[in-house]
Amino acid sequence: MSAFYGPSDLTVNHRNRIKTDNRLANLEYMTQTENTRDASFLTQQQAQEIRELYASGAGSQRALAVQYGVCHATIWLIVHGLRWQDAA
Repeated sequence: MSAFYGPSDLTVNHRNRIKTDNRLANLEYMTQTENTRDASFLTQQQAQEIRELYASGAGSQRALAVQYGVCHATIWLIVHGLRWQDAA
């Protein structure tokens, strides 16, 4: 982003929520508050799916993060019951 749009104090957001998709068309600057709000798009059902997939061994936390387009820390919080608690 900084190479094309210049440096910024704003956060880079991946529009399609796939953090490995760094095409310029997929990137935008936004405030940290906007980015946090945008990142909290997982539903209770998705959190339950993530827990079930992880518990069954169908995916590592990192693989689930890529699959659901969130960071590894979000998956860790979900599988440890620290986010979306009522999905457990």
